[in-house]
Amino acid sequence: MAPADYPVVNADGEEVLLRGLPNLTNIGAGTVFANYSGKPKPAKSLDESSGSLKGTAVAWGTFTAVNSVIVNRYGQPSAEDSLFDYLRNRELTVLGFASFVERKVTGRVPAFAYSGSTSAREMQLGWVLERHPGIVLNLLKKMQKQLGSEAGRLQGLIEGTIRLELKLMQEALHDPSSPWTPEQLQEGSGVMKEHLDGRWRLDESGQLLNSWSCAPGERWQPSSS
Repeated sequence: MAPADYPVVNADGEEVLLRGLPNLTNIGAGTVFANYSGKPKPAKSLDESSGSLKGTAVAWGTFTAVNSVIVNRYGQPSAEDSLFDYLRNRELTVLGFASFVERKVTGRVPAFAYSGSTSAREMQLGWVLERHPGIVLNLLKKMQKQLGSEAGRLQGLIEGTIRLELKLMQEALHDPSSPWTPEQLQEGSGVMKEHLDGRWRLDESGQLLNSWSCAPGERWQPSSS
């Protein structure tokens, strides 16, 4: 699934949807969405089963590297589930906004995170914001181009996604069964808080208020905050 509605948290702390935005998930050549050893469909016996249950993967503006293998979990979202339920459902594979994945991954990959393993404890939360913000800038530029005169609908997307991930990380910190370690969550939360300093704020036309630049061999940096 590649939803056109984006779950965010607004400046008042409310969970809201930004509806009808482009989902520009990049599927690298050779990327495979796979189900391994699926649970048999209901039947009187294994011999009579018509196959395996197939899980659903959900992606929001994700960048997948060449030869990635996305292993779907076996959960299926129901019609009653909200997009916020998807993010809290550990039976789904969910690739967050502006996340970067390569090799074999599964489960929820938070927005702006890097994952190259099926182990959640090897994810680097906030990696894209901290190390490769150009991924977000490129994604934003493509969304602006596709929306044209309606690019103002992107206002609040990046900061709202950061607030949402910060909220989910805080929830996970108080959950003993969280797939991430407290150290991962604390580090990721620190990155999220740092990037709520105004550098990702958009004006009413959907353009960044801060200009970004990149010297040869350097990372993209905002001119001011």
